[in-house]
Amino acid sequence: VCLHTGWLAGHVYLPTTDGQELTPSSLWRVSDLDRFETFRQVTQTAQLAPGVGLPGRVFVSRSPAWLVDITQDTHSPTAQIARDIGLKAGFALPVLVKEEVVAVFEFFAQETSPPSADTLEVMAHVGMQLGHVVERQLSGDVLREREEQYRRLFENANDALATFTPEGYVTSVNSAMEHLLGYTRSELIGDHFSKGLTPQAAAE
Repeated sequence: VCLHTGWLAGHVYLPTTDGQELTPSSLWRVSDLDRFETFRQVTQTAQLAPGVGLPGRVFVSRSPAWLVDITQDTHSPTAQIARDIGLKAGFALPVLVKEEVVAVFEFFAQETSPPSADTLEVMAHVGMQLGHVVERQLSGDVLREREEQYRRLFENANDALATFTPEGYVTSVNSAMEHLLGYTRSELIGDHFSKGLTPQAAAE
């Protein structure tokens, strides 16, 4: 985004787990490492309450916001440093998953003029796409967590359990089934139930 728009710096805030504050992430893009080092260090120590600073206001409003002169923002912990290094304008964009703000992107420029209509359109698209990416990631995390819960329940069950394909081939067994039948898991998986997966068959 910084490369496309010409903004000098970009940074990402993330909400804390309880949603009561924004915490600075380590995700940055700056045009000049030396110029922005102090600005970056101060930002990294700044926890923002909802409504505080440009990112905090965007966190509450759930809408993008443009600030003509961030050095006049008395609630911003970086206002003085921004003035020292010649920054003026700030732009912040929420990343939404449904109605929840999962990140706030902030960008900085030397100019005080608002971004063009084309830039705002690009930013709206960026925010929407990032929301989709996060939503897919969250859905994948939930699915993996549920699969792991199922695996633990299946494996630790006292009852002998097995799963089959629709054609009747064994796809998994738990430890109790191994103990009951006297076969190892590798010996059972892939067999057809018609072979007689019973303790009697195992004894034979």
